[in-house]
Amino acid sequence: MAPLIDLAVEHGLDLLGRGQDLQPTVLAVTAEGMRGMWTEPDLTPEDAAGFVGRIEPRPARAVAVFDGGVQTDEGLTPAYFVESFEAGQDVSVRLVVPHDVGHAEEGIAPKALGEPTLVANGPNPLA
Repeated sequence: MAPLIDLAVEHGLDLLGRGQDLQPTVLAVTAEGMRGMWTEPDLTPEDAAGFVGRIEPRPARAVAVFDGGVQTDEGLTPAYFVESFEAGQDVSVRLVVPHDVGHAEEGIAPKALGEPTLVANGPNPLA
């Protein structure tokens, strides 16, 4: 699952580095290796499981990634919220990945800050 989570975060960081905002995005891989990516501006974290459950052919793994922020001691820190779904698992895994927005004018690229933090579990339509 980690490579797909990493790909979702890298997608967000790549967009950020090009001056674009991450729209809610779902990435999925079937057991046969077919891959898909959907950008859904109106998708909410609450709708992610339902969206993944409607993907055909049925994925073996999927992640939904959303842009947001997390409160830290330093204030509001930009973060990606990732929910991962894997066939055969009872629940989804919800992660927070804080990131630095970078500074293009100084040649500093956006980057993830530390490791993803597990914050919750949710329904898994691939169970």
